[in-house]
Amino acid sequence: MKGIHLNKILQLEVQKAYYSEYGNWYDKPIGYPVALFDKAGYTTFNSEEHLSNFEGVVLTKRLNIRKGISSLKGYKKFTNAEKLLIESLDLSSGITEKEEDAIAQRRLVSTRIRKQELVKSLKKKYNYTCQICGQRLQIGPDRYYAEVHHIKPLGSPHNGPDNKSNMICVCPNHHVQLDMGFLKLDKATLKLNKHNLKDEYISYHNNVIAV
Repeated sequence: MKGIHLNKILQLEVQKAYYSEYGNWYDKPIGYPVALFDKAGYTTFNSEEHLSNFEGVVLTKRLNIRKGISSLKGYKKFTNAEKLLIESLDLSSGITEKEEDAIAQRRLVSTRIRKQELVKSLKKKYNYTCQICGQRLQIGPDRYYAEVHHIKPLGSPHNGPDNKSNMICVCPNHHVQLDMGFLKLDKATLKLNKHNLKDEYISYHNNVIAV
């Protein structure tokens, strides 16, 4: 397995990428930003100075990270979707054209999985409770239902982002009212506010959608 292949899959936008199974020994990085991978995840560095500032990093002719990159702040474990994508490809001898096509297709699947995980995590954060009315809809024994609304809508012509700062957990009734532009939003009046909502998206909803 090579760092260059993992970087191609994950599209980290770095100049160089290196792989070490246990995250301890690497070739000395040439070119920054750089990504360092181990068998379970990765981390990135903007410069040699950034890398050298971490305790336990020894940079001479080779790079030694005594406790492994997993011990460093900023280390990210592969998501389940990334693991599936990596494991489905033969990275031992490079990436073939056929696998290039597979990467493109599976990256779309990976993106969809990440989006589903994002929606699920937001619902759990709010315990399936509507941020607007504070109600929780029970649909069975220990089962509850809520929906996630994108404040600045996804897709053309709005092109809102698919991230938590543009998402709110709501009941079905308020989801419909938000979609139809019947309600304006005000962070100060929300029953629950456990994550950061960007003012620009709320302003967009109030001035473009809810008119």
